Amino acid sequence: MKLGTVYWRGPWKLDDRGEPVLDKKGERIPDVSNGGSWWIQYYENGKQHAESAESKVKEHAKALLRKRLNEITAGTFIAPKDRKVTIGELIEDLLKYYRGSGKKQKFADDTESRWTSHLKPRFENVRAEQLSTTMMQTYRAKRLQDKPAASQTTVNRELQVIRKALKYAAGQEPPKVKFVPRFEMASELDNPRKVFMTEEVKQKLKDAAARESLWMRVFVEMVFTLGWVKAGRKDGYIIHDTRRTAARTQRSAGVPETVACEILGWKPGSKMFARYGIVDRADMAEALKRQTKWEKEQAETTTKPLQLAADQSGGHA
Repeated sequence: MKLGTVYWRGPWKLDDRGEPVLDKKGERIPDVSNGGSWWIQYYENGKQHAESAESKVKEHAKALLRKRLNEITAGTFIAPKDRKVTIGELIEDLLKYYRGSGKKQKFADDTESRWTSHLKPRFENVRAEQLSTTMMQTYRAKRLQDKPAASQTTVNRELQVIRKALKYAAGQEPPKVKFVPRFEMASELDNPRKVFMTEEVKQKLKDAAARESLWMRVFVEMVFTLGWVKAGRKDGYIIHDTRRTAARTQRSAGVPETVACEILGWKPGSKMFARYGIVDRADMAEALKRQTKWEKEQAETTTKPLQLAADQSGGHA
């Protein structure tokens, strides 16, 4: 059986008698001036597929046919109907999956919020197969120039929504996409969330938990020790802030980095310790205060012996 063929769909050139005009091989000549295009037809696992090459040049159609046959051989072929799927459709599939899973409503809410706020206007009608790294780089550059400008971390989270939708589509049977482009994520080490819970806030939370029950108090104590992470915002804080607070507290208390990483669930030497052990303005102010105090003590330590020597010298005179 023939693997594939190229054929013309459109008007043919006719002579004055209304007869088809033939080339040297005796084949009819397309009338490209009056519309039409070359099409290809091929088989994949016994199933027939046909699609337009969207070109009036026969060689372009032949090149497309070779490409499709190579994709079938390599196992990367996507049926024409699935190649038309858009990013917007894949996001809808992902939201349906989240909402259909009882425990993933928060993922659905977060995904929908990020999608409708910024991603949708740019990517809704983009075909999944056309998504490129360049498109995402352009999107990032625009978001960083918005008023107010988005942070690199925020843009990372937004693009991760699209990446998750593509990966979910690739994992379906049959897959809706067979290729997920590379997503370049910017470093977040230079842009961490700089929110810590003060001792006063921590104590208020502990007291409120104690009024609920003993177990709730125990839970809150564990949160501030282990830095648990999952919850929404509360009075300007998120539970992730407890992880950040725990890292800084352990660092300030002189806990060895290897021990702190073990407590927080990170590998020894993890960059996350540096990320969460960040310094805020209060830390810098305290450091300057200590430095000033130390310099004053050093100055006093140095001047006292000199003054004593001077006094003793004057006494012998």
